[in-house]
Amino acid sequence: MAKVSSALDRVLDFVDKGPLKHELTRAREEFFSDLDPTLLSDDVVGFGLSLFQDWFLFERPLESLGVVPVSAFYSEFSATFSPEEDELFSGLTRTVYGVFKLKKVKAKSVALASLTDKKVFNVLDPVPESFRTEGYISARLAEFGDNFLFCPAVCFHPRSQAESIRRQAKLLKEADELGRFFLALARINLKTKLYPEVDPDLFYRELFKTR
Repeated sequence: MAKVSSALDRVLDFVDKGPLKHELTRAREEFFSDLDPTLLSDDVVGFGLSLFQDWFLFERPLESLGVVPVSAFYSEFSATFSPEEDELFSGLTRTVYGVFKLKKVKAKSVALASLTDKKVFNVLDPVPESFRTEGYISARLAEFGDNFLFCPAVCFHPRSQAESIRRQAKLLKEADELGRFFLALARINLKTKLYPEVDPDLFYRELFKTR
């Protein structure tokens, strides 16, 4: 994840230190508008920011340019990239966002199967200790050669919710609908950190009732 995180920091600086900064400020206010700031410990803030940055950089088109920040950054600077940089940043413009089952976990790689279509993705990235076979995650994967890299905002989901998530995802045909659903799942992870005394299954049931 370190390689992708460093690249995304460059994209974020491109927005934050230029004429597009007002869009970043407005997007941050929008994303965090319904969260109680008194509940935001340092750990929760860090996780929340990773979710925000994923949404902002990959999902929210810049109002002045009509494209998401990663695409705007690539268009602006690709002519100056080294071959290695071009492979990384062009891959960030082609990502796969979804819910996956952890099939095979090794020290520096993991095989993921999409919960919706069973397609298998080989991710060549050092794997956090929290990864366990038989678990379920929602994640964004960036193309990198013939394989993939993790983007930072990885969310874990209980096995008890796998079938409900799969069923709901299959009902959503449009990419925008799926994107909003996956974001809603990610925000449930944030809620479980904000309210650790609440059974996580309650948040999932609440989400599925609204759909």
